[in-house]
Parts: sequence; C-alpha cells; structure tokens
Amino acid sequence: MKKKYLRKSNIAVIFAIIFSLASRYAEQHGASLSGPLQIIGFPLLWIVACYFYAKSKGRHGAWGLLGILSIFGLIILYYMKDKSAQAP
Repeated sequence: MKKKYLRKSNIAVIFAIIFSLASRYAEQHGASLSGPLQIIGFPLLWIVACYFYAKSKGRHGAWGLLGILSIFGLIILYYMKDKSAQAP
C-alpha cells in the first residue's frame, strides 16, 4: 500500500466528516447555503478520499468514483486486492 496516498485519503475523510458536521450545524442555525453545500461538498470530498484510497492500493484513480456510493464504495475499495506491491 502506498503510504502517501493513504495519508491523503485519511485527510480527505476527516475533512468530509468535518464539512458534514459544520454544514449540519449551520443548517440548524438558519444558514441558507448549508443544504446545497452539503449536497455537493460532502460527496465531492468523499470521492476524493476514495480516489486517494484507490491510488494507495495501486488501482486507477477512476475507482474513486465508487465514492458516489458513500461508505459502501469505501468498503468495496477496502476489500479490493492491493496491487501496489506488484508495480515495477
């Protein structure tokens, strides 16, 4: 597993969670943009996290689109075989 991509994936997951919590907090306090930001921002950050996780396993970055499936996409990526050790 490629550690530099794994670290970036973990950072993206943390930012996605913080973004989601901040958006929900803003929504509870009457912010009008929190809904659209949550609808666009969280999935985008989650796809970025899945992209870096796929890269850490030696897979093509397009596998990051599994992030559309939210946590289920990350679970699918988790169970995929690690090809990073097979690279020349």
